[in-house]
Amino acid sequence: MQLSLPGHFAAVALCVLSLRQQEAPAPRVSIVRTPGNGLQPRAAVDASGAVHLVYFVGDPGHGDLLYVHSSDAAKTFSAPLAVNRDAGKAMATGNVRGAQLALGRAGRVHVAWNGVAAEKGAPSPMLYTRLDAEGQAFEPARDVIAAHHGLDGGGAVAADGAGNVYVVWHAPGDGGEGEEARRVWVATSHDDGATFAEEIAASEPGSGVCPCCGLGAHALDGGGLAIVYRCAKDHEHRDTTLLSRKDAKSPFETRVLDGWKVAACVMSTASLARGPKGLIAAWETEGKVRFSALDASDAHAPRENDHRRKHPSIAVNAASELVVAWSEDLTWGSASKLSWQRYGADGAPLDNAFAVASLPPWSLSSVVALADGRFVVFY
Repeated sequence: MQLSLPGHFAAVALCVLSLRQQEAPAPRVSIVRTPGNGLQPRAAVDASGAVHLVYFVGDPGHGDLLYVHSSDAAKTFSAPLAVNRDAGKAMATGNVRGAQLALGRAGRVHVAWNGVAAEKGAPSPMLYTRLDAEGQAFEPARDVIAAHHGLDGGGAVAADGAGNVYVVWHAPGDGGEGEEARRVWVATSHDDGATFAEEIAASEPGSGVCPCCGLGAHALDGGGLAIVYRCAKDHEHRDTTLLSRKDAKSPFETRVLDGWKVAACVMSTASLARGPKGLIAAWETEGKVRFSALDASDAHAPRENDHRRKHPSIAVNAASELVVAWSEDLTWGSASKLSWQRYGADGAPLDNAFAVASLPPWSLSSVVALADGRFVVFY
């Protein structure tokens, strides 16, 4: 027997159903495709909760960078702004040399990337730009390298609320050209990126840097800085290494986070995020993604499978929950799988590892924590 409700009862039922749908909790982790089908997104959230996003478009070897922002948790975005004024001065090939994003004083946007050489045989620039004071356009990009060219793997940018901006890269030091002669260099600005001093070395001579690997950086209070990179010693020791200083006057201290004995350049990247309990880093070792609080001696890893994992991105919310996202089964120039996993404040996994989307060739993911504690993974 079919029951027919009078019109006003049917209307009430539909209203209740609608309210229940509206009350359904939003997903803790949302997966968002980069606007314009862009590649290599890099995202950050400012103090107001706005999401800022930089991404790559065009030819993988001679493309461009665009910037958008969102005030509604990545549901909609602003019209894109060109980051590089000179066309074709960014690259996506290799996944390690693309744009890096940092938010500085008053939420100002700072971007750095490995630029395309002006002509064959010329050194590749470490390019930096910032959003102008009106937030309407990016300033002309500048090469911040004063003395130590020789880029290969990707650099990084970091900024704090006191006007300090740091551009970090690796290149040969004085008196050598091999991977063991490479050092990590830092160019520093104390005026929100208006000017930069000549670079200084952060790593010790002879420690080396894996040539085609990227690095990560994060600004600390009081002029402190943390850098995670892959060293290169004796042609086979490529350990994930932390360089850190507690303030602007202190020297950098070195600590190995994770050892890896491999006689090859592994084209890896690292990610850093600040949480209520301090900085957390994520990196790759032996085809696995690992992460750890930088003041801890142990590292965690998403539940293992038979897939190779690369290019982790990590974010932490105010409740100390974290999400780590990564690429799975990546090979040169091919598509890969986006995967992620969420963890509680105690480090226990809250979800299984999810392979949820296809990453286009030369792309990777970027995860951020929203003001309400939810997460967004861009791909």
